[in-house]
Amino acid sequence: MGDTSPPRSSDPPFPDLNIHAAVGLQASFRPVGTLKRVIRRYLLPCVLIMGVALGAAGLAYKQAKKTAFADTCTFQVLVHIAQQQPQSADFLDFYNRLGANEVSIALMSNPYIPVGRANKVEAGTLAANTTVLPISGLGIYSVRVLAKERASATQLANAMCDQIVADIKDHRANTLNAQISDLENRITGLQADLKRLSAIPPAKRTIEERATLQARQEALAGNTAQMASILSLPPDNVSTLIKATDAQAYDPRHLSKDLLIGLVAGLLVCFLYVLVGEIIAERREKLPEPPATVARAEPAREPQGR
Repeated sequence: MGDTSPPRSSDPPFPDLNIHAAVGLQASFRPVGTLKRVIRRYLLPCVLIMGVALGAAGLAYKQAKKTAFADTCTFQVLVHIAQQQPQSADFLDFYNRLGANEVSIALMSNPYIPVGRANKVEAGTLAANTTVLPISGLGIYSVRVLAKERASATQLANAMCDQIVADIKDHRANTLNAQISDLENRITGLQADLKRLSAIPPAKRTIEERATLQARQEALAGNTAQMASILSLPPDNVSTLIKATDAQAYDPRHLSKDLLIGLVAGLLVCFLYVLVGEIIAERREKLPEPPATVARAEPAREPQGR
């Protein structure tokens, strides 16, 4: 009997499945290989970049001026808007907000210019080295000034306190004088209207003139009372409380801050280096291979007849 077994073949029974499995296995290992390639290619340059960045941060910390001097004075800004002293917490908060508004106006007038001119310091430098902050109390503020020398820190702190206090006093005086002047002008106009209307005999006054006369009388009384209220207010408490006397040594450097800045800068440079390197590598991989040159034999020329 003949052989009935199926014919043998050297090819696998499912060639497509084997090909797809191989391709999938290769794709699964591709990210791992890419990561290893990136680490191997960029690890040493990134380590060098980070070392240079941290070294530059440490050098900047070392080269910075180690010691400065700081001194502080305090002043009070208590603006009176009533005869009574503030009693409740709401009134205290309101008075503190009034004081903060006056301090803001004084700082906006740039007190650093006259103080810097008197002490031979640039206004911009003085402004950068001066800190004005509210502290615990009723309208109390501290002025802290940094300087290269101990005596200069004390002198500049006191000068800043005095200048801010003087600016606030001037602004408050101008504000009150402007209010009084407006009220006086208004009262003068009302008195003129009252004199004109009062000259008219009561029997001959019209309804409009009677109403106007009554309104002017009430307005005159109200404006007079308002001017009296302003003039009877107690004087504002705007003065320097504690003078600066003894400046303390202060180290403005911050090693952790400098190192953090260097670390961030190094990471950014390393990331940019890796990004540019990968872009260049990808473009090189996508370049087509140069075609193989095939030497063509030129056809032999027939000799021309003589």
